[in-house]
Amino acid sequence: MFLNEEADIDILCEVIDKSPDIIFTIDLDGNVFYLNDAFVNLLGYNRDEIIGKSIRIVSVEDEIYNSCMVSVKETGKCLDQETVFRKKDGSLIHVVKNVNAVYDENGNIRYLIINARDLTHIVHLNKSLENLSRLYEERYNLKYKFS
Repeated sequence: MFLNEEADIDILCEVIDKSPDIIFTIDLDGNVFYLNDAFVNLLGYNRDEIIGKSIRIVSVEDEIYNSCMVSVKETGKCLDQETVFRKKDGSLIHVVKNVNAVYDENGNIRYLIINARDLTHIVHLNKSLENLSRLYEERYNLKYKFS
């Protein structure tokens, strides 16, 4: 089914807004000019609190942010980078993000598109598994130490 260009753009906007992943755009200075519904829902900020402001409000790991920006300027992308975002309530979520540059007709970066997936539940599961593994190892060592 082919729609007209305006309908296609509306569908594309709806797909991006309703994506379960955080999607936002920034300029090269890190100022946000678009964010989707998942950004608002997962991080707890309303659009007015973020649009036009630095993404460093939520991006808490400066070293990771800076290394990603270097990669984007050199290659046009920064893929599968794990980092932490700060929610409005101060709590943290672990994400994996992909950053891609969008270029103008002269080959200059116009803006960056960032897609981030919340991995917090996986991080918590891994910590639980590590704790269980440590406990089993301690029990094993105790059992066979006195045998």
